[in-house]
Amino acid sequence: MSVRRGFDALRKFVYNVAGRTPTVPPTERDVLQMPNGAFVMPPDGNWRRGADSFQPGSSLSRIPTTFSRGRPFGGEAIPDSELDFLVKREPVIHWTVWYVSQDIFDNKLRAYINSKPEDDAFDEAVQRAFLDLGAYSVFARSTAFERLYGTSIIVCSYQGSPEWTESILDENGDVKAGLELVQLTPYPRSQITVTEFETSDSSLRFGRPLMYEIDRGDGSIFKVHWSKVIHDAPRIFNDPIWGMSVVQILYDDATGFRNMRWGLYQTIFRYGSGFPHIHLPWANRTQINTLIDGGEFDYINSRGFFVTGGKEENKETIDFIGTQGVTLNPDPYVKVAFESFSLGSRIPQDIFKGVSAGRITGSEFNERNYYKYISSEQNSKTSVVRELIDRLLATGQIESSDGRVKISVDSEYTIEWTSAFELNEVDQTRILMWKSTTYKNFGSFMTVDEIRALQKLEPLPDGKGEVVIELLRLETPQVRPGQSQPEGTEAQGNRPEER
Repeated sequence: MSVRRGFDALRKFVYNVAGRTPTVPPTERDVLQMPNGAFVMPPDGNWRRGADSFQPGSSLSRIPTTFSRGRPFGGEAIPDSELDFLVKREPVIHWTVWYVSQDIFDNKLRAYINSKPEDDAFDEAVQRAFLDLGAYSVFARSTAFERLYGTSIIVCSYQGSPEWTESILDENGDVKAGLELVQLTPYPRSQITVTEFETSDSSLRFGRPLMYEIDRGDGSIFKVHWSKVIHDAPRIFNDPIWGMSVVQILYDDATGFRNMRWGLYQTIFRYGSGFPHIHLPWANRTQINTLIDGGEFDYINSRGFFVTGGKEENKETIDFIGTQGVTLNPDPYVKVAFESFSLGSRIPQDIFKGVSAGRITGSEFNERNYYKYISSEQNSKTSVVRELIDRLLATGQIESSDGRVKISVDSEYTIEWTSAFELNEVDQTRILMWKSTTYKNFGSFMTVDEIRALQKLEPLPDGKGEVVIELLRLETPQVRPGQSQPEGTEAQGNRPEER
């Protein structure tokens, strides 16, 4: 068999293995990889010869060799583009940024005036104002920005103060009359620049921003006075203004974990069916090298392949000692990654991975730990929520609809977060039984109205609740089962004078 005939037979064989029809030469169908990871045809429409298209780092590689733009493990500077890439492409980072932000505000909150904690009039007014402004959605987005970049701001638009650089405060530090807060817009740290700071030593805002410069994202920039900005940076570490990103803590592990997964996926893609071993009994080593140099094997989907030739006593063979039948097990490495993610984020591993059936008890334990973490994050957002409520109080946008509670700018109030953790039905029933027993025991020394007050219920009418149940029971003659009259008395007709 001639070399030409052998070459044609080899081409047909490889095309059949690859599931392709020999209509487009492999030298014309390949593409170039650009630095940003995109793939395009070469300018001349022809594939460059003489390079191994599977060589890691090659400009001709059809498969990226890293998940990002080459940011090294442990690199000190993390550009905003890397953080943006991670939150959109890395599931664990997306969870810690977006899902956590949603869980913080998912069950909303309750606000009440300290003097009347049982009255919901103040909370109803707050919720109406929040609904008009879409506050919960804004809080969630702002928190996501803050968790990703370390800091975010909420810009407040006021009707009656159209100039962004104009303060909403008068010379006494009070909000000017006639203003109304009509819109809230969150912005991430990546679009914020502070152009002016308070430099007066006598000011309580010494060192704080006076003027912000904000990029809307479309290239337009505007300046905003600090009085129209809610600054959110709960994790202040070594800077008095800019907070620390939660992604910064997880960045290196996310980098390593993504590259590890990439390697695993490529192992399956390239070696899932084994190493290609092509034997050409008609070819010698010189002919085989000519075929390889000619690029005839470049389109095989494998990181490496082996071509042997010769026959009988001149036959070339290849064997792998110590690797036959061995499968790479990624579990130990995945476990290390998830343990590190859990340590850095305070989120249990099973919350990240999901819970398998048959682990209900462990699932509830992990959920409680997770929502305990959410509770601490909610507390870190209390100052932002209070600032918005204070602004709405100052403009008179929070007011009781029925006059049950007098609401003023100086009203002292408390924010109570609603827990996102929900007990199962068994635990709920058990808790109800314990409460019932507790209230029954309270009946030995508390009046009915006092017990009702613990449950935020109104007193019974006509003073019927001003009694202690246990004392009332002792004063009332008791009838035992099987008896027709109270203890210590006799039925009519059985008294001696009636016989």
